[in-house]
Amino acid sequence: MTNILITGGEGYLGGFLARSLKASGYTVKIGARSPGIGKTMIDLSCLESLRRACDGANIVIHLAAMNQHQCEQDFEQAIIINTLGTYKLFAAARAAGVKRFFYFSTAQVYDTISD
Repeated sequence: MTNILITGGEGYLGGFLARSLKASGYTVKIGARSPGIGKTMIDLSCLESLRRACDGANIVIHLAAMNQHQCEQDFEQAIIINTLGTYKLFAAARAAGVKRFFYFSTAQVYDTISD
């Protein structure tokens, strides 16, 4: 069975991807900053948090990041989360035996579907 961890799975792109993968029969775990049903708590600045989240995953899809406005407001935190956090997540995934790691980097995501 394929178990997928999606960080940023509550966002526009992550939510769409999570719903699509679940509908296709995959087991999907959402990595999130806040607790909730079906979510796994993650802190991109904490390696142990990321190790727990990666446990049992075969695939990691990394979408979580501070947005442009947040980065402009707190450059140091942007480096901690967006750069070092991604590095720590990759290290945790590797240590957990994750076979595939997908990293998406976007400046903006827009809804282009119209009725």
